[in-house]
Amino acid sequence: MKQGSANATLLVLGQGLAPNTLATVLNGILVSREEDDTGWRWPRRHSAKVFSLVLVASAGASASQIVRWHGEARSCPWINDARLVIVCLDELLSRELPARDIFGRSGQSKDTFADWKNYIAICSMTDGLAGILDCLAPLKPLPSDTWMGRKERASIVPELMRVLAAENTAELKGLVSKLHLQDWDAFCSHEYANHVKRWLASVTDGVAPSWEEGKALFAPFTKAR
Repeated sequence: MKQGSANATLLVLGQGLAPNTLATVLNGILVSREEDDTGWRWPRRHSAKVFSLVLVASAGASASQIVRWHGEARSCPWINDARLVIVCLDELLSRELPARDIFGRSGQSKDTFADWKNYIAICSMTDGLAGILDCLAPLKPLPSDTWMGRKERASIVPELMRVLAAENTAELKGLVSKLHLQDWDAFCSHEYANHVKRWLASVTDGVAPSWEEGKALFAPFTKAR
């Protein structure tokens, strides 16, 4: 990991040649992923109050993965305000991503990445270094609490947890169709998302195969940061 100066405020998030090169050229700090793709390997706390983050999506990454990586970048406990540019290696993806909402869904919400354009920019690696810097320069810092609070208010998970706690079959039946619309890969690792989908698929007429399994499965989504 490139250490940079003690006062560095630019973090380049990603793995591979592209983020390594950007971190070197921009004199930023490289932040890589955990090996099991469960989060970012944050460096030691810095004294800066406002950060600029450049998230470089790896080749072959899906829009759902990028949404999740972005959310995890916002959840760093010591980054309170950040401007953020998402750099897509796939130019087509850079055009698709703005239409996604904070849960990775397309066409399901008015609260899309495009609606946050004053704080988040999306560009393609083909735009080059100058293009990335041009995207970053006009952005305003977005407080983490603003993003996370909006995500929590829009989430269906708290309602689901209430229904699971009450073991209410009728209400669970009414929620299942909404839960199937969620892009679970934008919430968690692909493996965990598949576990969630399998549990939802096993719910028949509102009857859960195991209420306790459901409570344990969805509980991690209720934990702040």
